[in-house]
Amino acid sequence: MILRTVHIFLLMCLLWQSGVLCGPSVTYSSTRVCGLKGASVVLPCTYYYPRGHFYWGEWYEERSRRVRGHSNSRYPDCSLNIDNLSYDHSGVYHFRFYTSLHRSWITRISGIRLSVTDVQLKVDPTTATEGERVTLTCSTVCTLSENPTFIWFRNRQRIKNQQSSTGNKLHLNPVSSEDAGSYSCAVQGHGNLPSSAAALSVRYAPKDMSVSVGPSGEIVEGDSVTLICNSDANPPVHNYTWYRRSGDKTAQVATGLKYSITNTSTAHRGHYYCEARNDIGVKSTDVTLLNIRYSPKSISVSASLSGDLSEGTTVTLTCSSDANPPVHNHTWYMKSGAEALIRGTGESISFNVTSDTSGLYYCEAKNEIGSQNSTEVQILLAGNQDSSMVLAAEVILIVILIPILILLGLLWLRIRKKRHPSGSGTRTQQEDTESDANAVNATISAVAMTAGPSQAACAAYEDVHYASIQFSGSKGREGPVYGNIRQPKPPKQREDVEYSTVKFSQPSAATQSEDKSAIYSTVNKSSRT
Repeated sequence: MILRTVHIFLLMCLLWQSGVLCGPSVTYSSTRVCGLKGASVVLPCTYYYPRGHFYWGEWYEERSRRVRGHSNSRYPDCSLNIDNLSYDHSGVYHFRFYTSLHRSWITRISGIRLSVTDVQLKVDPTTATEGERVTLTCSTVCTLSENPTFIWFRNRQRIKNQQSSTGNKLHLNPVSSEDAGSYSCAVQGHGNLPSSAAALSVRYAPKDMSVSVGPSGEIVEGDSVTLICNSDANPPVHNYTWYRRSGDKTAQVATGLKYSITNTSTAHRGHYYCEARNDIGVKSTDVTLLNIRYSPKSISVSASLSGDLSEGTTVTLTCSSDANPPVHNHTWYMKSGAEALIRGTGESISFNVTSDTSGLYYCEAKNEIGSQNSTEVQILLAGNQDSSMVLAAEVILIVILIPILILLGLLWLRIRKKRHPSGSGTRTQQEDTESDANAVNATISAVAMTAGPSQAACAAYEDVHYASIQFSGSKGREGPVYGNIRQPKPPKQREDVEYSTVKFSQPSAATQSEDKSAIYSTVNKSSRT
């Protein structure tokens, strides 16, 4: 039984090879083929014909009957390779061959359907807010026979880290501003045949904030300066606000992309920052120091003593100032008449008080921008101070008394006119003349100071000083009037002489004796008979 089966099998093989059992034939291992546009594709085919017989084979496209190629493969392979595929290559292909034995074309009714596709990319969503999920899908119209994997590109640069890629999808979760850009994909091995680019827009609040200062370099008081707020945002920033921070206080100073300051001063020095806002959010820059350089100002001198200001006392003078950059040179001067003598350098100087070192002192502060002098400080010995005080007091007293005496004289004239109107008799004029002769004297004595240290300083003021006013009487007679006041008296009434005593105390040193002089003001009132 087994031998019979073997004999039948061998006979069938011989008949198959001789073409008696089976004639010429064409076989396709796949009837559907998908090719990538621009790439190459193979249409798989095998055929059979009796050996020893001449043959000729070719491929043609069913719809147009157009010959697409010839089989150059060795028998029995009749596969067709097509390079640089285009959509024009799409269609149904058949292989046929001609033998001298059958004298006709041998083919199959069914052929191979060739589809040509390109790679397409879809982004979902195309616009996303930072933190959301975005999925990119790479696909083809037909299924490529190789069942390929895909590679991804952003801004034409291949994305090396594809851990978030699964099959033909790329997941961006969560999406960030760095993920925004132009994407494409391609079949691995065909990176030169990418899909059309698809844009991904990511919306995000302002970031990468900074402040730039122009012009660059050092700013000197009086210069103009512009602060610019830089930011990255999508959608763009629609509101900029500028703030100045001073200590723990913050104040808004301007709005807009730029903040310009003309004619800068020390008041503009401080820390600045800007706040940028769009539809997604708001963010502020770090603070930027606006450093304005200026020459010394607000210069003052402070003095410290080792004891009372007397001969030999040590005095320390310190110069303080406000400057940027800080003062690098202090010079001390003492005035001597119209000249100024240099007394030292440095922020502070110390010296013993003597007659040679007493005087007016000031300091000069200098930095890289400029220099300025302080106000003057007077350093005097105690004796010199007392003399100056006494002299000043006497001058003030004289200045006050002179106007008083003048006013008293004017008041006397006014009273006299009221008592003796014009046109009165000869007797009235005679009485006026006699009254002028007996005028009341008001004597003001300036008592000379007898204190030792002040004696020389007040030598010019030791004599008695009088304030005198002269008035013309009738009949050509004139009489001196010393602060005289005549008051009207009731008729037929006689009043005694009245005295008014006023004492003036003069401040003096401890060694100065008390001024016991008195100033008397005498008023005579005459009655009519």
